[in-house]
Amino acid sequence: MKIAIIGYGKMGKAIERIALEKGYTISAIVEDNSAHSLAQIQPGFADVAVEFTQPDAAPDNLKRLLENQTPVVCGTTGWCKDLSEISEFVQKQNGTLIYGGNFSIGMNLMFRVNQLMAQWMNHFEDYDPWVMEKHHRHKKDAPGGSALMLAHQILENLNRKQRLASPSELEHRPPAPDELSVGVIRSGEITGIHEVGYTNAVETLSFHHQAHNRDGFAQGALTAARWATQRKGIWTFQDILQDNIKG
Repeated sequence: MKIAIIGYGKMGKAIERIALEKGYTISAIVEDNSAHSLAQIQPGFADVAVEFTQPDAAPDNLKRLLENQTPVVCGTTGWCKDLSEISEFVQKQNGTLIYGGNFSIGMNLMFRVNQLMAQWMNHFEDYDPWVMEKHHRHKKDAPGGSALMLAHQILENLNRKQRLASPSELEHRPPAPDELSVGVIRSGEITGIHEVGYTNAVETLSFHHQAHNRDGFAQGALTAARWATQRKGIWTFQDILQDNIKG
């Protein structure tokens, strides 16, 4: 498998190292987001591109890669306001895009547990849910993509919560009964900690995922890259997880 790496930060370097360990070929490394740099990735130049850049750059990067018939795995978060437009573009190009807020197997299993827990907690109305996430101080989106996914899963499955309440909104007021509180911490080099909890007057039930390093994300991205070379359309990493569970 020939891989083009778009974005050569800490995640890009981890993907490169693990890909080489697995015997894959790195056909290109694009460190910036310029059209000139991406132009080298012509049809057939790479079997798949793995994109970990910045939210404002990701949509244009995806379009340029898809125009050149290159399947894409996108791990950038914070761009999904453009998801509808990108989905139409994937279909127009008959291309392949796999995206996700988190490519860790453990985190994606937590997403599944989170959905079930919210459904179960519909029967116990005195438990108040919350989401907390912790990341390194360099992360630019807050809350991050994984925290937002956890929060939206709760909103979709827990009838008594209707909207999110960000830390800035709650600076001078308590959350309304139908609001879900999402907490954010940015400090040092924390790789990623996500926790969901339910609290009432007598107890708290919580579950969390902690990434010890970036290798889990890189391994998941490479799993998605293999999957992308065999599919057409737009998919999430949850689709890959479900496919593996069935298999």
